[in-house]
Amino acid sequence: MSTTGRKRDSIWCEYTQLPENRAQCNHCKKEMAALVARMKKHFNEEHKDLVATSSQTPSLPKHSTQSTMDPHISKTTPDQKRKFDLLVAKYFYSSNTPFRDGENSEFKQMVHALHPGYSPPNRQQLGGPLLDAVYQDLKNVTKEKLKDKVVTLSVDCWSNVNNESILGFCVQDAEKTYIVCIKDVSDQSHTSEFLRDVVMEGVGKIHAEYDCTILGLVTDNAENMNKMRRLCSETNPFFIAYGCAAHQMNLLAHDLQPDPVIKKIVTIAKFFRNNQLASNWISTTEIMKKPPLPSEVRWSSALKLLDWYLQSWTQLKQYHEQNPNQFKKNPAPEVAKYLKDIILYKNVEDAHIALKPISDALDVMQSNSSTIADAVAAWKKLLDFYRERGSERREWLEHAEKRYNNSVPDSWLAAYLLCPEYFGCELTGIEMRKAIGWIKTQYPECSAAIVNFIGDQLEILRKEFEENGGNRSSFLKYQMTLGNLAKE
Repeated sequence: MSTTGRKRDSIWCEYTQLPENRAQCNHCKKEMAALVARMKKHFNEEHKDLVATSSQTPSLPKHSTQSTMDPHISKTTPDQKRKFDLLVAKYFYSSNTPFRDGENSEFKQMVHALHPGYSPPNRQQLGGPLLDAVYQDLKNVTKEKLKDKVVTLSVDCWSNVNNESILGFCVQDAEKTYIVCIKDVSDQSHTSEFLRDVVMEGVGKIHAEYDCTILGLVTDNAENMNKMRRLCSETNPFFIAYGCAAHQMNLLAHDLQPDPVIKKIVTIAKFFRNNQLASNWISTTEIMKKPPLPSEVRWSSALKLLDWYLQSWTQLKQYHEQNPNQFKKNPAPEVAKYLKDIILYKNVEDAHIALKPISDALDVMQSNSSTIADAVAAWKKLLDFYRERGSERREWLEHAEKRYNNSVPDSWLAAYLLCPEYFGCELTGIEMRKAIGWIKTQYPECSAAIVNFIGDQLEILRKEFEENGGNRSSFLKYQMTLGNLAKE
């Protein structure tokens, strides 16, 4: 690399540079201090005959300037900085990572290794301007996605870690669910009238901001929410409001769940989770799994606990027999008693039989592709299961029928009737009439076309049964029900 400095005087063409800042005349070999003024004086006085020639001697070329360091430096432009900041911010928000982790030294070193010219945002930036920017970007994307769509509004209330009451609004189209509004309602009593006013205000705001049409409203099945939905339907008769089918199914699980039995199995599970030796035995045994504990926010978690107990019961008893000394301190004696209780084991089996079909139905209802018709079909399948065991467990069927009647409104029966996958094949005559009655009330101009549609589907089904060797008696029963309905 070339050195830097001022342009070198042309007099140096007549001299040779020596060490210690000395110069030697090329013509008389005299040495002197390497001072340009002295060198010129000597040359002009002692070598006058060469001065003219020297004046025509071209000057030395300029020293080249220092090469730029840009190729060796990783720079970050303002546009790149903003892009990187937004990507980092989205990671923090989506992963629920504390903002202070952005100032962690190891995190900074990682970012520097990936792109040395970039410094990640600090906690103030993550919690301030970047949060606002990401929120606005996502809101604009949501507006584009929801424009001119017909959607269903889901409303739910919960308490955050600060015990503040939060009301959340989500809308769902045929593809995805979007959070569109969150409201703090801590300062108000959650009466049905108050909730009605908040929800209807939210409906208008969502329609104005996102340019979508809200046709349905779904909430949980708390009493104030049930009444709120009725009030909303009275305000707007074309508003289809109903309770969450999966939540109603979970309430049925609580109806059938034998709490005293669950409590005993929880005691066993906690012992094998918390006792050091017992827990180590489970972790080193390939056929054993760590016992799960039931939770109110994890539906079907009680069934998973019962399933663990039934699968592990033999091994758990053997462990007790081989390690009796570990079961002498509380609560271990109680655990030992439960492990030897055959009646408890039989009760767990019964509870498992009751809860397993509910868990299967919840899987159907909570699927991303599930429809209202699928939810009705899941209910029908569940009721058939309990009817088959009606002589043994009449109370199972009674609880299921009560929850079914509370969960399935007439609009759901209509959806099940018109769904090409089901065509109302499990509906009773009363339910058929409710479905058609709802259609006539909500869409009177379509009722005649729907009856014709049903007739067309009957002919299609008849041909399919004949070609595929289907169950003739089942089809005739279905045909009779729909035929009676068509006559009406």
